[in-house]
Amino acid sequence: MLVAYVTADEVNQYVALQMADIRGVALHSFCFKGPRPDCRYDAVLYDLDSLSSERRQEFVAELLSIPLPCPAAVHSRNLEERQVEALRLFGVTVFRCAIVSDRRSPRWHVGHSGSPSRSRGSPREMLATKVA
Repeated sequence: MLVAYVTADEVNQYVALQMADIRGVALHSFCFKGPRPDCRYDAVLYDLDSLSSERRQEFVAELLSIPLPCPAAVHSRNLEERQVEALRLFGVTVFRCAIVSDRRSPRWHVGHSGSPSRSRGSPREMLATKVA
């Protein structure tokens, strides 16, 4: 399996490469400022917590406005529920977690995700709606 990992965090990049190696997954690392992964990848994983809050908002909107070349997932502990719902409706898998490493075994640290509500509307409409 060939996976693209997009992050702005060098530590997460290093740990993700360790995790992929342990599991026998080929992982290519990208940064958000460079070219985007294309259709030769089996999947792409975006590290949204490596972005500033403002840039994270912009990137989620970008993800929802372009056709994805392959299955996509994001990991972040800082997404609003409306963002989670919109991404899931668009077919993006959302993990509410962060990568951690204790030098011996890298792993995911899972945060509280809650279950998505059954909202109606397109992903873009959901992002435009303010949560009270």
